[in-house]
Amino acid sequence: MSIEYHADLAPEAAVLGAIMLRPSHMETAVRFLEPQMFSARRRVIWWVMTVLHERGEACEAVNVLRELRATDNVGEAGGPAELMRCGETPAVGYWIGHYIRDTLLTYRDWIEETSIYGSESADTHAEIDRVTMLADAAVADATGKASEPTLIREAVDSIDRPKLEPIATFGLMDIDKTLGGMFGGRLYVVGGRPSDGKSALLIAAATATAKRGRPVAFFSLEMPREDIGVRVLCGEAEVNTNATAWGDSDHAKMKAAAARLGRLPIHVEDCSTIDTISARARHHVALGVRLVVVDYLQLVRVAKQKRNTLRYEVVGEVTRELKRLAIELSVPVLVAAQLSRNIQGAPRLDDLRESGNIEQDADAVILIHFTDAGLASSTGEECPEATLSVAKNRHGPTGIAKAGFQKHTARWVNQSLRKE
Repeated sequence: MSIEYHADLAPEAAVLGAIMLRPSHMETAVRFLEPQMFSARRRVIWWVMTVLHERGEACEAVNVLRELRATDNVGEAGGPAELMRCGETPAVGYWIGHYIRDTLLTYRDWIEETSIYGSESADTHAEIDRVTMLADAAVADATGKASEPTLIREAVDSIDRPKLEPIATFGLMDIDKTLGGMFGGRLYVVGGRPSDGKSALLIAAATATAKRGRPVAFFSLEMPREDIGVRVLCGEAEVNTNATAWGDSDHAKMKAAAARLGRLPIHVEDCSTIDTISARARHHVALGVRLVVVDYLQLVRVAKQKRNTLRYEVVGEVTRELKRLAIELSVPVLVAAQLSRNIQGAPRLDDLRESGNIEQDADAVILIHFTDAGLASSTGEECPEATLSVAKNRHGPTGIAKAGFQKHTARWVNQSLRKE
């Protein structure tokens, strides 16, 4: 019995769209991709592209459609509408290698899940390894072309260039002053005990950045999309996150907040594996996203995980990929991480669960701590003071920032605005 391949269509559509927009990309794609790596309709389009390529003809959409008609394959390929769907993908030249990789990794994951060659067969493992190597080679081909003279010139240019403005912000004066904001290519980690306001701090950063007109991709593994939206509105309106406690005035405040925020550019996703998060992040950044947020680190899974893999190895793989993603996409990546429940006093770097890899890969680590168990004893509208300790900062000084956290609205506020 044969098993039909059903792919995540976004990466393969991006590859085909990129080629139709810039036919020279076919030279790269044909070295890494094979017909079986596409779903049924896209496989027909790919086959036609290879025919055109072998004849020395450009794989432009008009030529692809002409060849589909000549070979009586228009219906099999989904018609002109399918070509339009592929062509609408904003696949700029720089991204072709990464779209090829995402297509390969999607195919690899399908092999693992369906065990088409037999779950423990040598053929299965050999094919998985082969496709993984092709995926790595595709990215190296796309990103490994900078020569040393170019590198040195870029370094000199960066020294002469005026100081860059940060891409993203927390919207809290103390921590933004200590860090200088968040910059592209860097991985920022927020660590805290359970219920210490980690998610709320990530939402505050996403909201503050989006208010500056810079779109945000927010990958939430802990809360559904609707809850993120409610948290954003409650923080803006200063309304209790528990809807059962709302009165008429609270509903009015929420409506006013919704009107103020309008179409706030925060895109919420619920991906659970690091490969999917990376693929979707690339897609969003290609559309203009300037900050990637992941909530939270220890919930992210690795698709290709060997048996008996230790948890710290999984976390290490995730943090390494997030750091690579920040560098590749030139955006800041902000991620929450869980601290152990049983730590005493102010947290330290080694209190991060699976801390070794997090410490190594992060550019900056911010640890949340409430003095005098302030949050635990907080009720109602109290706003206990928190210490936001910059325990690591690869590009600047470490230090202590202060802010207040209003638990019932899940809202972080500047220290000067705390209600005493």
